[in-house]
Amino acid sequence: MVNLGFPDDLVRDQHAWNHAYQQLAVCRLEEYAVLRRRPLHLSCRIAYHPYWAGRRSPAGLG
Repeated sequence: MVNLGFPDDLVRDQHAWNHAYQQLAVCRLEEYAVLRRRPLHLSCRIAYHPYWAGRRSPAGLG
């Protein structure tokens, strides 16, 4: 995947988020609660990454 100027840690977190959801797709019910915490944590890291500070939302979204 080509990095189009995003910070390395943000790209790493996005990859980890994708992998975590792939794990959820194939996990057993007993593992679900534990595995679900990882993408939730990563979602927060991605959404509140300093890279997004000062960026405007797309038209009509905020």
